[in-house]
Amino acid sequence: MSDLTASELSVQGTQRPRLTAVNCRVRPGELHVLIGANGAGKSTLLASLAGLQPLDGGRVQLNGHDLKHYPPAELARRRAVLPQSNPLAFDYRVGALIDLGRHPHPQETHTAKHRAIQALDLGRLLPRRVHTLSGGERQRAQLARVLAQLVPAPGSFLFLDEPLAALDLRYRSRLLTLLEELAGDGVGIVISVHELDALHDLDATIHLLHAGAVLAAAPTLEGLGAQALSQAYGGAVHFQQRQMVVIRGD
Repeated sequence: MSDLTASELSVQGTQRPRLTAVNCRVRPGELHVLIGANGAGKSTLLASLAGLQPLDGGRVQLNGHDLKHYPPAELARRRAVLPQSNPLAFDYRVGALIDLGRHPHPQETHTAKHRAIQALDLGRLLPRRVHTLSGGERQRAQLARVLAQLVPAPGSFLFLDEPLAALDLRYRSRLLTLLEELAGDGVGIVISVHELDALHDLDATIHLLHAGAVLAAAPTLEGLGAQALSQAYGGAVHFQQRQMVVIRGD
């Protein structure tokens, strides 16, 4: 089984540690969500798990082998990553941008690509230049590029840093549904979010980070506990009966 295991991860910062002795495991078919205040270490942990962040201590292993020993081409076939910032040097058309995600899999079918285009409603935008898109449209195009890189099967891993940013309620819902479907196909997934309301009814393990450490982990926000959430976010947290906004139709 291709587990991704992090042991005693530590990353030093200029003023304070960015990660301190973090341990976690991502198994095929699991969805993990990282939450916490700004600067809590979410992006650093996600990048560390993806093999993009140099470590000052600890290690990340994929299928029992140190991630840093995998050749870049093989890693590109095993995991896909969306960082927070995605600057483009060239003004690609949307279709060409998405096709960049298929480069690690030249012999594979384009099932993942078409699934992403459909789920994120990008069909009519494929001929458009990326720099003409709105912020939300550009985010959807970048998400589709990364999702197109996946071979949705056990042993594949997906890392998305704040993927819900700039998305409206409709596409937030579509993306979260797609992530649950990918997890059902055996993909191990790690995402970071600030939109805590989006986590209700999501089948995931939620990790609460604070000052570079994991304070708590649970399948629901309530399971994390009001005390831990208050400590992490620097204010009193109270759980209230939630309200749901339902958007009907396509």
